[in-house]
Amino acid sequence: MLTIHLLPVLYGDTILINIPKSEKQANTNILIDCGYNFTSELLPLLEQFHADGKRIDRFIITHYDDDHIRSAAKFIKDNGSSSSPKIIEIEQVWLNAYRHLQFDKRDLPPLDDEQEVLLKNFIAVQNSDVISQESEIGAKQASKLGRELYSGSYCWNKDFEGKAVCIEHKTEVIIKEGVICKILGPTKHQLTALEDEFKKGLKEMGVKLSDTELIDDAFELFIKAIAKKDIEGYIGNISGSAVSSITPDIIQSFVKNTRYKADKAIGNGSSISFVLEADEKKILMLADAHAEPIIKQLNATYPDEDVLYFDAIKVGHHGSLGNNPKELYEYIDSPIYLISTNGGHPSHVHPDIETVAFIISRPLRGTITSRKIVFNYYPKHLAGIFDKALMEHFNYTVEVNNLIELP
Repeated sequence: MLTIHLLPVLYGDTILINIPKSEKQANTNILIDCGYNFTSELLPLLEQFHADGKRIDRFIITHYDDDHIRSAAKFIKDNGSSSSPKIIEIEQVWLNAYRHLQFDKRDLPPLDDEQEVLLKNFIAVQNSDVISQESEIGAKQASKLGRELYSGSYCWNKDFEGKAVCIEHKTEVIIKEGVICKILGPTKHQLTALEDEFKKGLKEMGVKLSDTELIDDAFELFIKAIAKKDIEGYIGNISGSAVSSITPDIIQSFVKNTRYKADKAIGNGSSISFVLEADEKKILMLADAHAEPIIKQLNATYPDEDVLYFDAIKVGHHGSLGNNPKELYEYIDSPIYLISTNGGHPSHVHPDIETVAFIISRPLRGTITSRKIVFNYYPKHLAGIFDKALMEHFNYTVEVNNLIELP
């Protein structure tokens, strides 16, 4: 039975998918992101997997937002060498570091003394921006992710021949026989936008691109810092209000009257998103991706389908309205929707009621007889969606669970 561990990692993501061994496929385990609560939540699970003779076949770090990578560097550092792991074997890591974003490869000069001082100053500035929003693990820990991967000689983006994970490089990865990842994003354009923003930041401080691992450190911190600015600029599109009493009319009002404003954060746009096909199941993993390019790529991947059905959908960006327009849910559907957040982000409260309204309000389609929304924390600001009469009216259920089994 395919299982999804939707771990309680505050307002971030840590998701571990276990695909059972069968006549058609070998046991496969995919870890997506590594947010908060590593020691209390993920570590015991990894230790049990190791004791059971399992490994992590792919460790997919979707993007550099803090709530998705907070504990990743600690995990890799504590795991030690790839060839002699202390916690668990990791076959391959997917992560788009700066060196992968350089689509037009060029010979870079070595770092001279003057530029080293400027680059370290740049890192210090980004570090200070990030520290102001962190508490559990310091920014210096998060900034070492690339270094830890190289230090431990981990296999990195091998499925993409050492290049960036994006649809222009590959749209389908066969992890094992019977286990396939169909890549939906990011696009080369989205990654180039991220690279251009970084180069602009370097230029403003007089830093030239050079051949040094410090560039990757600077990139990681820079992306984390601009994520905060993106949130501040986007705050007007976040409802975040508590809706304790919800009626069918209120739900329909959200569906009809909501004004959608698309998420434009370049960090979110760089998210690795995909469809996992395994164990005769299809699971849509949306990370924090922008909806419009995802819809476009889904249409290219499954061109003959008017509505796409999945066995489970991990809702994008913790249920944020800006990543979950009505148009998306007119196109995709599933009996199970997964939402990962405790609603405790310092800048906003997710999920948005509008996203929930889009999910539950539609007529049942295909073979779907009921929809279920699974949270990994109880959404206090949306307590009204647990109302029995509302659930009966729209034919859905809600539960709080960290382990989802797909029979």
